[in-house]
Amino acid sequence: MKRILTLLLLTVAISISSNAQVKKRTPAPQPKAPTAAQILHENLLEATQRVLIVDSIVVAKDSFLSYIPLPPECGKIEPTEFGYQFTNEFGDRMLYSIADTAGNARIYTKSKEGDEWGKRQFVESLGEPSNYPFLMSDGITLYFSHKGEGSLGGYDIFITRYDAEDNTYLKAQNIGYPFNSNANDYMYVVDEVDTLGWFVTDRRQPEGRVCVYTFVPPLSRENLSIETEGLSTVRSRAALTSIADTWDGHYVELALAERRLKQMKEREYKPVKVNTFSFIINDDITYTSEDDFKVVENKTRLDQLKEMQQMLVKSEKELEDARVKYHNANRFDRSALGAEILKAEKELQQLRLDIASMNRRIRNDEIRAINN
Repeated sequence: MKRILTLLLLTVAISISSNAQVKKRTPAPQPKAPTAAQILHENLLEATQRVLIVDSIVVAKDSFLSYIPLPPECGKIEPTEFGYQFTNEFGDRMLYSIADTAGNARIYTKSKEGDEWGKRQFVESLGEPSNYPFLMSDGITLYFSHKGEGSLGGYDIFITRYDAEDNTYLKAQNIGYPFNSNANDYMYVVDEVDTLGWFVTDRRQPEGRVCVYTFVPPLSRENLSIETEGLSTVRSRAALTSIADTWDGHYVELALAERRLKQMKEREYKPVKVNTFSFIINDDITYTSEDDFKVVENKTRLDQLKEMQQMLVKSEKELEDARVKYHNANRFDRSALGAEILKAEKELQQLRLDIASMNRRIRNDEIRAINN
């Protein structure tokens, strides 16, 4: 009996040992493969550009162009009913976006042939959705924003160059950190006259607000080094957590840039002899003069439209000033200011709807007149 009990205990011990060995042999779970976005982030982080940020301001998204004092020598950027439009200094080349009902935009281009604009062309190589085009004065280098393949999240700023031989643009490249983020990064503009640049982002901003950064465009690209400056420093600079950190002791360069920025805001530019009037009728017809209108009543409506647009600019500025005042007010004054801001926002929204309605009315009347 004692011998049998010993054998049973030995069998149980062997079984337990065997189960333990089986458990030990169970392979550990393999780490998940990094996503395309994670790989892109790591690659771009290692190439974070060293940039001197001069200033920043948080504004309403629909009025950020008012805070980019671009001189006419660098072209003209303006919002349209359908998106954003860039016209070069000479007024003979245009890049503009048209958004569909879902808000997805495409970028088109037009060139002037004599006194008439040629047929628009979809810039297919930029992909879609793409928006916010800005063409450098060389007529070759194009900055724009794209959402989708190759972006960190939302819209990212990309760069491409025009290939005259193929009459198209080369494959665009993400310009990386600190200009881009996992939020939406929009317009990128460079003023080669004053050596200043701007880019717009909604990172760390509430709905409907963006931050406009002013920076000094470097003469040549210089990247931060993770090895010498540390991963945490590079991550902070990539995310633009502190403007002061970008100065790196270059206080003389910063002071000169601030002076140039102040002079830009104060000086009055001499008008250039460029026909900047543009009114899109349809995909194939754009009026470049008020004399192009076929319907007599539309000339009066056009004057009304100009007044409404001027009122829009003024109202947007007043609303922005009110928001700044609200931000700096004490809690007792904020109640009254908040009510004024809400009222102004509703009036501004109605004004935008009225402008859109007037645009459609003029355009539809002209289309009927052309077809008849």
